[in-house]
Amino acid sequence: MNRSSTDTRRVSLLVLGVILLVLNAACDSGGDGPLIVPIDDSGPIQNPVTGEFIEADGVNGLDFTLLEDTMLVGSFALDNQPQSASVTILSLPQHGLLTLRNEGLAFSYTPVANFHGVDQFRFASIDGRNVEVGLLVESVQDAPQLTADFPAIADQGRQFAVNLVATDGDGDALVFSASGLPAWLVLDSQSGLLSGVPQQEDIGVVQGMRFVVTDSTGLSDEIADVTLEVVDINDAPLLNLSQAPAQMYARETISFRTFPVDPDSDATEVSVEPSMYFDAAVESDTITLTANDVAMVTDAVLAIRARDEFGALSRELLDIKILPRTESGDGITVSGYKSGAGVHLVMLGDGYASDQQERFREHVDLIIDHLESDQGIADHLGAFNIHRIETVSNDSGADDRYQVDRRDTAYDSGYNCRSIPRLICADNLKVLEAALAEYPMVDQLILLVNDRRYGGSGNSGGRIAITSAFAPEIAIHEMGHSLANLADEYVDPLILESSNAPPFQEGSFPNVTAIADPASVPWAHWIDPNTPLPTSFGDDGVGVFEGGLYRPSGVFRPTFNSRMREFDVSFGPVNSEQWILRLYTLTNGVRDVQPQLQNVVINAGESQLFSVTPIFGLEVQTITWLLNGLVVEPQDLHNELELTLPAGVHELTMTVSDNSGAIRLAIPHAGVYSYTWSIRVL
Repeated sequence: MNRSSTDTRRVSLLVLGVILLVLNAACDSGGDGPLIVPIDDSGPIQNPVTGEFIEADGVNGLDFTLLEDTMLVGSFALDNQPQSASVTILSLPQHGLLTLRNEGLAFSYTPVANFHGVDQFRFASIDGRNVEVGLLVESVQDAPQLTADFPAIADQGRQFAVNLVATDGDGDALVFSASGLPAWLVLDSQSGLLSGVPQQEDIGVVQGMRFVVTDSTGLSDEIADVTLEVVDINDAPLLNLSQAPAQMYARETISFRTFPVDPDSDATEVSVEPSMYFDAAVESDTITLTANDVAMVTDAVLAIRARDEFGALSRELLDIKILPRTESGDGITVSGYKSGAGVHLVMLGDGYASDQQERFREHVDLIIDHLESDQGIADHLGAFNIHRIETVSNDSGADDRYQVDRRDTAYDSGYNCRSIPRLICADNLKVLEAALAEYPMVDQLILLVNDRRYGGSGNSGGRIAITSAFAPEIAIHEMGHSLANLADEYVDPLILESSNAPPFQEGSFPNVTAIADPASVPWAHWIDPNTPLPTSFGDDGVGVFEGGLYRPSGVFRPTFNSRMREFDVSFGPVNSEQWILRLYTLTNGVRDVQPQLQNVVINAGESQLFSVTPIFGLEVQTITWLLNGLVVEPQDLHNELELTLPAGVHELTMTVSDNSGAIRLAIPHAGVYSYTWSIRVL
């Protein structure tokens, strides 16, 4: 069959109206077969591509060609002769609308939007032949279509979001663009999302916005002259808490301004929510705050509100650390509890003038940082209740020679004690009296000397360690002496000669020995069986290293190096174990046990709660409960056990043990603590 192009034309609004009329008439009619509604129209009629008689599988055929999104008007003609009477439509096209014209002697065909491909319909001629009409709809590149449900209003201070929606009949990739947008409004070129948050200064009308979508062939569609109004919304007032304290002492009173600002210039009222930790008074934008007494260092939260005259409310949470202090106000707890269980470590300063007390506070914090940095003991710092006592000296620094050229300081600190240049001594009685006056339960003392010269001192088994405040590593070393009874592990014949040290006595210290046999040294439980012995200079791990307690030979230490040999390294496993065991000895490893009475009497059917508060926490301590010799598992918290028992006498044993791995000494040792109750149920 020969084919040639037919004339085509675009669908006009008039033709669309005709199509809708025909479609509506077809939908409103009944019947079983195809329905064609004749419409008289004198428009131009196209002859088929071929008018020859064609027979294919017993069906005669006519072919037409048209472009996508156009209308074809054709005549019913066979053998190059137009039909003289209307035809009978046998089947309708699947992808377009068929309309009869000129009293059924002609037809029009309009494909559905964006369809391209082959369509067909069939009719019966007046001579009884069945004719198949082929409709080849050729593809035409379509421009994208842009739509947007664009709101007319945006609320100031609130998220604005609109999706530009575009369709493309050809499935081309699309890109969005815009012009005339205000600074707060942003368009995503890929998704078409238009979003932003208008602020107070953006209130007003935005005009002349233009949105464009472009396909990959360059065809585009646009929406122009879009208008958007940003309306004012009542904003909550804002607070500026830059003057508010981050830390307060118990019973301290501080006033600070809150500087409320309302974006809408409304009148504003400031208030404070009730708190168990503070007494507060508000006058205008000023808050006067008094911290209540607390038993331990407490991280408190204060809620401050600002409300404008129309009810808009803002609420700020202010974190304030409250430090307990003694009745005199001179003693401040900086970590842990003011009193009660735990190792009470008190730090005092000497040689700090009245204008240098802030330096003293910084030096105390530096000591704490160094304690936390030693991996061997850091997990067990929870036992410490750390306090500071601020003391003002008339002079700054320390004596060049102890008790010779004196500076007027509170505790008479001086270098060159016993003719040893770096040995610092002080009036220990004064130091102890000052500490006991504020903290009667004091266990350890550190005197920080406000002098940059290197030096310090500490008595094994004593309470007081003295150090230059500018060398915090010395303080930790000296605590090794005073807290854990550790000996110096370095070699220094000058000290032996100048201090007239007595002969070494075996067993005086846990970290030095005159025994060379690895199986018999005090730290034998730390020596790995695979460690080459005798240990040599620079070897890693625990062994038997010669040299210690100032002596080059005849005395052995557990590691090649440690904090007791050089100040700026960690204690090492053996010395850390002794430090930790000493903490357990001083505290039993618990802060509280309830009930404290070990003989408990209750009635049948009643329950009794038993509890323990580990001093280090469950990260390094394990709690076990034995009831009448059998293990009992708590329901919720490991440190609490609630029992309802039958009549009779029962025994409950609670055991807290260290699980950190820092203690290898065989049980029994101070790292395991047990408490037993006898429970009589009536």
